[in-house]
Amino acid sequence: MSELDRKTFLRLMAAGAASFLGRPLPVLGQTLNPNGQFDVPNQSDQFRNQQLAPMRGSQAIRVNQTRQTIAQPSQTMLSSNSQASWGRLKFPCIDGDWDDWNAHAHGDLNFLKHLNDTTSISISSVDWNVANIDKIEEMTRYPFLFMHAEMPPDLSAQQIANLREYILRGGFLFAEDCVRGKSHHHRGGGPDPDLFFQGIMETMPKVFPEAKIEKLPNDHPVYHCFYHLPNGLPMCQGQPHGGHGVTLNGRLVAFLSPHDNHCGWTHPAWFTNKDPRAGELALQMGTNLYIYAMTQNA
Repeated sequence: MSELDRKTFLRLMAAGAASFLGRPLPVLGQTLNPNGQFDVPNQSDQFRNQQLAPMRGSQAIRVNQTRQTIAQPSQTMLSSNSQASWGRLKFPCIDGDWDDWNAHAHGDLNFLKHLNDTTSISISSVDWNVANIDKIEEMTRYPFLFMHAEMPPDLSAQQIANLREYILRGGFLFAEDCVRGKSHHHRGGGPDPDLFFQGIMETMPKVFPEAKIEKLPNDHPVYHCFYHLPNGLPMCQGQPHGGHGVTLNGRLVAFLSPHDNHCGWTHPAWFTNKDPRAGELALQMGTNLYIYAMTQNA
């Protein structure tokens, strides 16, 4: 990846990924251009694209259709005030809908604040970024991408190829069903639809026909690597299908959720009548997922 890739992340975590036992995590990094800072989302929750300055010590990576070759990384470490950046994937849904991917942007920032407050990972909780699925150079700026919508994704062959290349380069995808965002599901799906989840479950085999896609058991380490979540993926709303993983060559490369944890990040009070801890558990699940995605096989 041209910016912060998973290999760089793991190198920054060296000394340890085991530091959850008490030693602070080394910060990870991405240097922002001074002109690339931007404000907290306004009430419309719309994202704005950002241009990021090149990261020092970035790795040169070459990918072909069947394998990836990673050049030897630079030994230059990032400065102590460097931060990783959060990216949300911009993509089309059915009927050419390019306005279903960006609901409730402040939920992302609530989660990132929790991640900063409860771990020693350094990630900006006031900056957020867009990675357009049509532009692989934007996608590869982020080691972890969040994909979120109500309606099923409708990806072209090139967009599927870009998503495949992003993951082959070491990226991780968190794709979650947005049950009620902009009410784009008025076209059908029942009172508590799971249209995006069903759509991404149909899409991922096109991205990785060779991968294993399955519901993860409650004892999977993604549910226990930082917080202990004995019941697996928390439920805020949606359909209780459970968390599904996409595993390629022994690495979990994507996590697919129908339980709308993001809405728990956005407004925990929405779910207190169901479970007073729903919002808290959703934040804990996001933390587990980010940490596990970035440190597995370290």
